[in-house]
Amino acid sequence: MRAAGLRLALCVALSAPATAGADTLPRIASTALCGDLWVLSLADRDQILSLSERATGPYSAMADQARGMPQNRGSVEELLMSDADLVVTGHGTPTQMRRVLERFGFAELSLKAASDLSALAAKAPVIGAAFGHPRRGAELGVAMTARLVALAPPPGVHRPLAIYYRPDGGGAGTGTIVDAAIAAAGYDNLQARIGPPGWGGVPLEQVIMTPPEAFVVSYFDNDRPSARATLGRNPVLARASAQGKVLAVPGKFWPCDHPVVVEAVEALVEARPAFSNGAP
Repeated sequence: MRAAGLRLALCVALSAPATAGADTLPRIASTALCGDLWVLSLADRDQILSLSERATGPYSAMADQARGMPQNRGSVEELLMSDADLVVTGHGTPTQMRRVLERFGFAELSLKAASDLSALAAKAPVIGAAFGHPRRGAELGVAMTARLVALAPPPGVHRPLAIYYRPDGGGAGTGTIVDAAIAAAGYDNLQARIGPPGWGGVPLEQVIMTPPEAFVVSYFDNDRPSARATLGRNPVLARASAQGKVLAVPGKFWPCDHPVVVEAVEALVEARPAFSNGAP
């Protein structure tokens, strides 16, 4: 259901014709996972010179589409040797790399993080235009917004109190796309209420004093033993797991601010009745 919805949204975007001629479309290299997702969603395949090494990894929702495509390690040397017209970078790209790209005449599209879902939808036509496909980007943004409207909880529905955990102990407060997704799915985010903004976590003592109804966890779906063991080491998470209060959302649904985050919203919406404890 969710995967089909994602494919439908992306197919709608990819079916839109380009406004620029094929000979004027930029040749693109992406150096980060978020860039990979946007490039795969909105660019023509023959525009894509290379994707990052994470494009086919476990946290890429479009790993199947990326398989077999050239990959880069994000090094300055690789980019300088490429024929790219446009390099798509993430917010963590070193300043020195940006300076080198500018000095050698490369156009750079730096993907700044969006803190809410409406801002994320508004990015789609801007990114599409940078790739030479403004209509394609606009249609992807519209498709994302339409799905969010359909998933919006009805007025008066019980909003379970939830908290988000990553294997490193971090969370998601105000200003993060994860907080925005949790709110859009009809939950109240405990960290948004009492914790720090951003990606820091809520102290265990505060969680005990204000027990959530739902524990949303993500990025535990990998092969690292330390990630798999975190549920057992954290007594609150271990107890919540035994009580059926833990909801695992695949990390590939929200690795960054890309429309694929709607898949996380849908997973949360589907699970919400289980955390309502009979509340109206």
